[in-house]
Amino acid sequence: MIPFVRINQQLAITGLLWVLLHPALLHAQLNCRTITIADGKTTTCRHANGQPSTIETWDKDNRWGSIKGFDNKGNELFSYGLRRVGGHASANITYHSNGQVKVANFTSQPDGGIQYWHIVHEFNDRGEQTYFADHSMPDGRPVLRIHREQVEPPVPPQPINPVEEVPQPIICAIPYQSAFSIINHSKKPVTIKLTAVPNLWLSFSDKDRLVIRPKDTMEIYNVTLAEIHMDPQDVFRFEFIQSRRKKLTPLLIKAQPEIVQNQRHWYWHILEP
Repeated sequence: MIPFVRINQQLAITGLLWVLLHPALLHAQLNCRTITIADGKTTTCRHANGQPSTIETWDKDNRWGSIKGFDNKGNELFSYGLRRVGGHASANITYHSNGQVKVANFTSQPDGGIQYWHIVHEFNDRGEQTYFADHSMPDGRPVLRIHREQVEPPVPPQPINPVEEVPQPIICAIPYQSAFSIINHSKKPVTIKLTAVPNLWLSFSDKDRLVIRPKDTMEIYNVTLAEIHMDPQDVFRFEFIQSRRKKLTPLLIKAQPEIVQNQRHWYWHILEP
């Protein structure tokens, strides 16, 4: 029975050392890929979004290497050197289901020395460090540093109630109407020529003549504008057209406008001289 026990013990120790010297086998991450080139090899494990979670490199002799960890935004979380000569330096990495590093356990010890290094990082699935411990003893005396972060869970986004837009009333301009009329109080027809004030959009043909019969009223112009009234003196001028047999000019009198709400009506009265 004794030889059998010794053989099992030797197998157990050999297996443990082999695992420690091959830290890549400790990766519990399925989304990993190893690329081998002339200078060595690189193993990259990725987050669910495709970003690198850890990058482990080794030289062509598989003696010296390094390992780095990142969150899913590319921020570096840790970086350590690895070796399989002069003692060992290895890292044991476990992962969350989304590819984020869960625990990074780094150990290093030289060949034949009393010094050793043992550093532990723990992260949540968002890449936030929740625990750090340094149990190293670089000069024969222990360095004990332990820190546990209080990381608040993410606050779920609150539903945003849409603000109901109250339709604003459309304010329209108030129409103002201006009208101009002439009343002939004389006993004979009167011919009047209208001339537009310069620089105004109105125009009257020289051939147009207004013939107003006796005792008749004629509206000569009517305009509607936005919140403004037109004053007659800003629109046109009057000119009487006399016949050869008629030497006297009638009298033209402008009365005050009649105002009804937004309407104004100006009247001119033609009287006998």
